[in-house]
Amino acid sequence: MTELSKEPETPPVAPPVKTGDETPLLLYAGIAIAALAGASVLGIVYFKRKKKHQ
Repeated sequence: MTELSKEPETPPVAPPVKTGDETPLLLYAGIAIAALAGASVLGIVYFKRKKKHQ
């Protein structure tokens, strides 16, 4: 007679399926924040110079 193992054999696990979007959101968010900060600085400088020359 052969001995039966107490634990059933599990099939090999396949790698997870990629189903989502791999867009680097942090990169785009950083670029947007940098652009907003740059536009804000330019706007402040512009209005301060305009006010100073009046």
